[in-house]
Amino acid sequence: MEVTPTQLIALLRAGTAPLNVRSAIARGTLPLPPAALLESLDILADDPESAIQAEALAGFERLPATVVRGVVSSRALSPLLLERLARRYRGNEPVLLEIARNSAASDAGVAFIASLPFPAALEVIGRNQGLLERSPETVAALLSNHATPTAIVQLWQEHEERRTSGPASSLGEEQCPADEAQNFEMVLVEEDEKVEVGTAPPLAVEADGALSAKQLSIFALLKKMSMGQKVALATKGNREVRNLLIRENNKMLCLKVLENPRLGETDIEAYAKSTNISVDVLRGIANQKEWCKKYPIVKGLVFNPRAPLGVTLDLVKKLTLKDIEFLSKNRNIPDTLRNTARRMLALKRETNR
Repeated sequence: MEVTPTQLIALLRAGTAPLNVRSAIARGTLPLPPAALLESLDILADDPESAIQAEALAGFERLPATVVRGVVSSRALSPLLLERLARRYRGNEPVLLEIARNSAASDAGVAFIASLPFPAALEVIGRNQGLLERSPETVAALLSNHATPTAIVQLWQEHEERRTSGPASSLGEEQCPADEAQNFEMVLVEEDEKVEVGTAPPLAVEADGALSAKQLSIFALLKKMSMGQKVALATKGNREVRNLLIRENNKMLCLKVLENPRLGETDIEAYAKSTNISVDVLRGIANQKEWCKKYPIVKGLVFNPRAPLGVTLDLVKKLTLKDIEFLSKNRNIPDTLRNTARRMLALKRETNR
């Protein structure tokens, strides 16, 4: 019975496709339309058979760049597949550029591209105001990426200034410096945070909607401060201030936030899980032995696709068997870490027999 490409992909996803068929697809000897082939390779890159997995990963490289670009430019592709292909081709700027231009791409997929060092793609993303207004994750990735063109950063800053300069701006910012100075400690330092025990507080830039009025006022105050003032504030500011400063481009400033004595386990857990925080911050968390004695923090780092492999490969040994199994199936993390989890899982199962 003849099977259509759609039916074949369904069999692959269900894990019921015969071994010889999976092997033929991975080697590229079974004729398939380009889009179906790419989706099939994406599935087979996680195949339980290591030989098929290796062939599928090599298959991504064998496909001509023009073919791949043609596929990822199609709006018919699912947002989830586009996101996975962005990760598969994370080093291929032309492919990433086409995905960034594709209106079908998910916000999460574009945010991932915005974290990579490809100016042309960053330019396209940075000029998509509709996307930036609905996706704070993408904005954070753009602003923390040293490869983002200066013109794009300035464009966003001008946009924010226009957006936040409402009726109150007619009073003139410089007319009330004394009031700002008087309220400085109350707004930026006084703690106003009631968080349930064991619950990681959400980061300010990861909120579902626009920043709150309070967050906007804090953001406006921070913009007027010198770097020295920000560094001093990083070690004593309240949670909302910390959640803004932790994403500054300055490495020293980000790491100073980690010295804030008010930081609790829930704060560090939230930072460890965030995909929009500097790699230096994630590495700084991993370097603190006391924090890495807390299982939620370790798990947050290991499952974070942005965390450096040098950190995660060391910490994966601390995970439970159940979490190692979850990790071995996680397509968002680097292939090296996922394969390590698979080997550990196989070894533990063999040992427990």
